[in-house]
Amino acid sequence: MRWFVVAVLLSVGVLCFGSGWEAVRERELRLEDVGWSPLAAYSLSPDGKWFVRVDPERGVFLWDTESGAFHGVFEPAGKEYWIVNEHLAWSPTGMYLAFWNFYVKEVRGELWLLDPARGQLRLLSTECPALIPAWSPAGEKLALVCGQESGGRIVVTSPSDQVEDVVATYEGEIQWIRWVEGGRILYAVVTGDGSPRYEIWEVSGSGGTPPRLLWEREAFEADLGAVSPDGRYLWYAPFPELLDLRTGKVVPLTRPGEGGYPRSHVVSLVWAPEENRFLYTYLYQDSQGKTYFPLLMGELDQGGELTIQNLVEPSPGSYLFTWTEGDRIWVGRRGKEGEFYLYTLRLVSPGG
Repeated sequence: MRWFVVAVLLSVGVLCFGSGWEAVRERELRLEDVGWSPLAAYSLSPDGKWFVRVDPERGVFLWDTESGAFHGVFEPAGKEYWIVNEHLAWSPTGMYLAFWNFYVKEVRGELWLLDPARGQLRLLSTECPALIPAWSPAGEKLALVCGQESGGRIVVTSPSDQVEDVVATYEGEIQWIRWVEGGRILYAVVTGDGSPRYEIWEVSGSGGTPPRLLWEREAFEADLGAVSPDGRYLWYAPFPELLDLRTGKVVPLTRPGEGGYPRSHVVSLVWAPEENRFLYTYLYQDSQGKTYFPLLMGELDQGGELTIQNLVEPSPGSYLFTWTEGDRIWVGRRGKEGEFYLYTLRLVSPGG
């Protein structure tokens, strides 16, 4: 079960609206026979070169975004597997896709790595009973959650030598793990039975120091959507706000009167590489019930003041995948006959 902290806090961040940036559509790519399933996950590599549909019972379907060609289905060895696609982890360069596979009858999990360029799927040997992977910013190491609902440990390993170093232990049920700038690993756990608490901790990826509690609140159910590269800001889907771990403030992403709860909620959010800029698209319904997906850009200064600008209204699609070098954004949408469309948008700065 996933939990989230109570969103009503006493302090709220500053929000203002700016102008000047433009989003220019560059390319449209049609991928055939992608299909749609409520159980499947759809993901794009950080470099924008590979698109996958990950079906828990059917495997990983792979397309390249240069030609749109389909490169096959990759399945873990064995029968009756279940790919836990809630915890897909691309390496920062897109070289590997790590995912946790669970064998239902045998009640055991395995970590697999897909190399899309070589078309290879291999098992990463590990002693962890359950796995949630997170790549280091440079992509040379993996942090893994090893444990059950009552607690466990966090280990760091390398796909090459596969030596496991324990950097932290925890009690409770872990929710997510992210490796951020400065060699720091952030993770969240829910502790307690009667009145559960949601706790966010920090530990060094090289070990040697005890974990440090960053934030805690009462808990309820929700999903982590994105973490800023420096680990300061968190977005929990589908709430239209950011949590500032440094100040404890909630930074709103919509103006009062723009739909609010529940008519307006953020569908997806991606951060710029190594900057406190981000893009997001949210569901908005007008008074006639017509649905839109505006695409907006936010920029945070050191004091936590947020400037937001509308870029495209409506957005070409509701899937906002990745922000690649050269200020290129990848957006996607489902077609009506099983096809999938990918669009690239290039951000042009004021006067650029």
